[in-house]
Amino acid sequence: MGDESALVEKPYIGKWISCIFRISQVFLDKCFSRYSIGSGHYAYLLFLYRHDNVTPDMISKYLNVDKGNTTRAIAKLESLGYVRREVVPEDRRSYRVLLTDSGRGLEPEIRQDLRHWGEMITHGFTAEEKQLAYSLLERMADNAIEFRESMMRQGHSETTPGEWQRIWRCTK
Repeated sequence: MGDESALVEKPYIGKWISCIFRISQVFLDKCFSRYSIGSGHYAYLLFLYRHDNVTPDMISKYLNVDKGNTTRAIAKLESLGYVRREVVPEDRRSYRVLLTDSGRGLEPEIRQDLRHWGEMITHGFTAEEKQLAYSLLERMADNAIEFRESMMRQGHSETTPGEWQRIWRCTK
């Protein structure tokens, strides 16, 4: 007969990634609501905790988000007093984003909330399993980013998913 488990098709990996993402958004939205920010804003603050006084373009590139999202997030964080913008003297059209004392003061609480979430989703994992999970997810993200950049370099930004699959198979 053979191995019957081989006959059972595993769900698309995106199902699990999506599940974790959606539930994390709910959890983090509740945690961060006390600062009047949503789950989409903490990544900008985390970046600024490590790289303060940067341009929005640098933030967008690091977070792999479009400039419009970055502009809206910075405006929200600025309206709350967590960041401020300074015009770049060499280029009056550009500006840099800096943390305020208020924004810097959120760092321990935000990091604690994120640590708590990480502990909840890796509950029951050994230290090695946790390290492996993080490593594999990082590699998956790197692959996704490389795929997107490859498609952009080839001029396929408006390409449909089906065309991307065909192109990807041909380039491997």
